[in-house]
Amino acid sequence: MDNTIYDEIIDIDPEKVQSFWQERSKHFTKGNYANAIKLHDNKKSYVYDSEHHEKQTIFPNLNLLKTDIVLDIGCGNGRLSEYFALNCKHYFGIDFTAGLVETARKRTAYLDNVSFHIGVLDDLVAFFKKMVNCIMELDIKK
Repeated sequence: MDNTIYDEIIDIDPEKVQSFWQERSKHFTKGNYANAIKLHDNKKSYVYDSEHHEKQTIFPNLNLLKTDIVLDIGCGNGRLSEYFALNCKHYFGIDFTAGLVETARKRTAYLDNVSFHIGVLDDLVAFFKKMVNCIMELDIKK
């Protein structure tokens, strides 16, 4: 991972990052699912405007087929899974935060073409690479 920000080397502690997102996972409430991820607790319109933009502008350009399999890296609480479940054969979500993955699983328990996995990107991409047609990373900083 490149730890250079504004030409300075910084230390990024993966455990602190994971702990931060684990704490954020507690912010999930029904009807407020995106705020746990988007970090705009005081600006709810930003969260929904951003999601609307993704669904109306970005996703149609993916040209997904109903036979495609999608891998969403850094899926968080699965906020995009329902959209993809309707537009592809299977959706796999990966996140390294157990609390967010648990929320995603609860939110989408009624969907039979969605599954979530707890793990780190490097450990799982090789496994999924041969199975999927589309790999997404939205809002992930490396």
